[in-house]
Amino acid sequence: MKKTKLFSALLVLCALLMTGSVYGESPEMVTVEGGTFIMGSDEAGERERPAHTVTVSSFLMSASEVTQNMWNDLMDENPSRLKGESLPVERVTWLMAVEFCNRLSLKEGLEPVYIINDGGVSVDWNKNGYRLPTEAEWEFAAKGGNKSGGFQYAGSDSIDEVAWHKENSRFKTHPVKEKKPNELGLFDMSGNVYEWCWDWFGESYFADSPDEDPKGPETGERKILRGGCWYSEAKHSVIGARVHADPNGQGANVGFRLCRNLP
Repeated sequence: MKKTKLFSALLVLCALLMTGSVYGESPEMVTVEGGTFIMGSDEAGERERPAHTVTVSSFLMSASEVTQNMWNDLMDENPSRLKGESLPVERVTWLMAVEFCNRLSLKEGLEPVYIINDGGVSVDWNKNGYRLPTEAEWEFAAKGGNKSGGFQYAGSDSIDEVAWHKENSRFKTHPVKEKKPNELGLFDMSGNVYEWCWDWFGESYFADSPDEDPKGPETGERKILRGGCWYSEAKHSVIGARVHADPNGQGANVGFRLCRNLP
């Protein structure tokens, strides 16, 4: 009898090891059903114009920004200025975020999405591993997808309900999931840390963007960041606000969240 119980316990342990549950936090993924929405705004700044119709396919998105607990489980060094396991990882370059996606994919037995060569990155959109959201996916999800309530911020018209920003953050990041989620159950889509997207920034891209699953310009010098952060003004945390940055930059206000193709 004792041998049987021991054998059963070993089987459970092996299963946990294979899934990675023993060694760290796995991301909680939320299903975002595909749909059509108005991306951008004619009333906002030049970067957000013009408003245009976009259709995105269904995908999975992590309920929160990648935490330092998740990061420490896979990566060699935690770059964050403000340390804390439940805080979002920050001071992450775009390439560091891409490398994390590939490592997490391999850990969970998935196919890596990115091919990294001498600092250059190509992508296979058909792979089932983790990746950064496209800008269109990010905006659609932040707006609540097909459940959108039409809010100014991700989940509310009151920024303090859903976001850590300049006026309430006490000039620091905060643990993920402390604020109210949006309609899809996604936390901190407004505020806390800016989030890297896959897309290069293009001055006129919104005017020429494909109608279905746009992925940004083929090349560029700066990558898209979305969502606002702990020391930005409220206007930068509205869903439509766009920011771009050097992909090699490391700011204490910059992190990321994960996506996957829907299996």
